[in-house]
Amino acid sequence: MNGTSGSHLSRRNLMAAATGTALSALVPGFALAQEPRRFQLQLNWIETGDFSPLFAAELKGYDRAAGLNLAFAPGGPQVDAIQVVAGGAAPVGLIANTHQIVGARANGIPVRMFATSYQGTPTGVISKATKPIRTPQDLIGKKIGVQAGARAAFALMLAAANIAPERLTIIPVGIDPTPLISDQVDGYWGTAVNQAITLRMQGIPNEILTSQTAGLPSYWQLYFATDKVIAEQGDALVRLLQTVIRGGQYFRDNPDEVAAHIVKRSPQLNLNPEQVREQCRGIAQMMESPLTKQKGLGWFNPADMAVTADLMLKLGQIDARVNPADTYTTALLERAYGGKTTL
Repeated sequence: MNGTSGSHLSRRNLMAAATGTALSALVPGFALAQEPRRFQLQLNWIETGDFSPLFAAELKGYDRAAGLNLAFAPGGPQVDAIQVVAGGAAPVGLIANTHQIVGARANGIPVRMFATSYQGTPTGVISKATKPIRTPQDLIGKKIGVQAGARAAFALMLAAANIAPERLTIIPVGIDPTPLISDQVDGYWGTAVNQAITLRMQGIPNEILTSQTAGLPSYWQLYFATDKVIAEQGDALVRLLQTVIRGGQYFRDNPDEVAAHIVKRSPQLNLNPEQVREQCRGIAQMMESPLTKQKGLGWFNPADMAVTADLMLKLGQIDARVNPADTYTTALLERAYGGKTTL
């Protein structure tokens, strides 16, 4: 018996049945009678609001309507999503920044991005509102706390702003913003949708200088796969993108509902409902840009990959220039939209 018949229908299957007719018109060869294909994604962090479009799609049943049953492998500091995907443990992964794709390609790992979740990054230098760091020039002479894993991203931001790292003091820190609270540092590398919210909830107003504000083209939570998966599983990736795009459209307009779902779906994480709601409201504002208004959610500017690759070569983060065309493909987005700008 399939998921859309019988006397006991799950909420997800009911939603799938309701939306399946529209999706079947979008996806060649898709039939409502098909059993959804289990499709695993390797996340780069735990299952929080960072992945709101995916969880919105889960909430509304868009994945099953597209013939997919999405499964999520949580990430974290000890999980290298690129290695997981390159090793074949998951067909698709998500990573935070474009420089990770360029770095992987420079090391001979054949992965490329095919969509982005958000236009810009929430990551940057957080400072107290009483001592704000608003421009790259404000970094000069300051003590900035940066995690070991964020050094490359911070170096790229400085290079984009033409600021030599010797003009400031970099202090090793962890993921806890206590050094900023206690004034051990003037700025702290974190995100507007995590540590900045935590600080505000503790009564500490703050500001953030993001990478794109400093002049570095940035995207956040990129979808990527190996060249082999892109070549051999293109139809499934198109279905995934249509699922994510529809989830993103719903999340953009209903962040509070999606936030409640995120808290409910992962009780083991003991997420703070208020913090997740604030996180989702902030992330929802990152869904769109002039580019997405013209082409649709998920799109990115391929020329930005060349900027990243050139800066990484200049900084010695890679040994030889990577061909930017090897770091991305737009073909799947083009197929997913089929000439439209919304789904």
